Amino acid sequence: MKKQKIFRLGHFGGIVLMCFACGKPTAPKEAPAEGSVFFGTYTRKEGHVDGKGRGVYMARRIGPERLGEIVPGDDTAVNPSFIALSADGKYLYAVEETGPGVDTSGHLRAFAVEDGRLRPINRQAVQGFAPCYVKVDPSQRFALTANYAGGVTFFPIAADGSLLPASNVQHPQGSGPTERQTASHPHSVELSPDGRFAYVADLGADKIWIFEVDVNVGRLLPAKTAAVALAPGAGPRHIVLHPDAAFAYVINELNNTVTVLRREIQTGRLDTLESFATLPEDFSGSSNAADIHLTPDGRWLYASNRGHNSIAGFAVGLKDGLLTPIGIFPCRGEVPRGFAISPEGSLLLVGNQNSDNLAAFRIGKKGELIFLWEKRMPTPVCIRFAQGVM
Repeated sequence: MKKQKIFRLGHFGGIVLMCFACGKPTAPKEAPAEGSVFFGTYTRKEGHVDGKGRGVYMARRIGPERLGEIVPGDDTAVNPSFIALSADGKYLYAVEETGPGVDTSGHLRAFAVEDGRLRPINRQAVQGFAPCYVKVDPSQRFALTANYAGGVTFFPIAADGSLLPASNVQHPQGSGPTERQTASHPHSVELSPDGRFAYVADLGADKIWIFEVDVNVGRLLPAKTAAVALAPGAGPRHIVLHPDAAFAYVINELNNTVTVLRREIQTGRLDTLESFATLPEDFSGSSNAADIHLTPDGRWLYASNRGHNSIAGFAVGLKDGLLTPIGIFPCRGEVPRGFAISPEGSLLLVGNQNSDNLAAFRIGKKGELIFLWEKRMPTPVCIRFAQGVM
């Protein structure tokens, strides 16, 4: 495994670095600026958040840069902090992020998206606590949850979008050097485009676990190369794959970096390349990295900082996958826990959890974020764009 280097950012006041030598960019994917946006929220007061939401919210897009009224789509879910849509946009799945003081298990809920509302279908226990991420197979055969306290759970999905009981739970083991890392804490799960491999970012163990997906049996199996280790104390949180699937990017919560990994498509293996800081070099306060996303064309990558309250932007090298900083942009609120990029790649929406607001930015021609507007939104956490629904 290649030794990880961390590239530090200089002081940023808006944008001070631009990348003009990252290779010839691919043409952005064309997609109409239409459809809906869905929002996961916290609904309860927890140790880390004063939840004020009323379940899952939704809004219609009005042109490329505006949203209509944000309304509750369903107010029955408890702490639906993370959500995912089926590929056809007909179903939405939301974790219920609860601990042992609330129920005997956290849950995953299924909803049908219809007539401007979310119709509850059913829910299933994750057989663990604090589910904080859900990923739906592109073919809509199964869903996976990452449970901060309780492993990774496999749910088969029926033809009507309902969840069948969990068919498999994997319990990775490990720990790290910080007080947040006394045990394994799966924080996200990503699937390869062909659905053959699942990648689990484990904040507690400083590893990305690699599983092969057995759809016929409904389980995950450790891959031949079962894991890749990141820097001690990194705290990997979310992982995304480049559109060409040759590279992966991990946002590390505890040391505030993005790690670039090369991916072997046939075996699923990951190898670390370099790590890049998400904070200015002169920042001395407390901050924890949170979310990470690529634009649909793979040209730009963004990462959010909770504490510094900003979005770090990077240009992506088309040949080597490495990153060049383009700027650190204020997120116009406090604790940007989650954000999302529109399907056509022109709009970035940030959910500022502790200031109860959304902030919208246009993605400029050089990857810079240009502030557009903000709206009130109670405890926003997760944002998902969908085309042609609602």
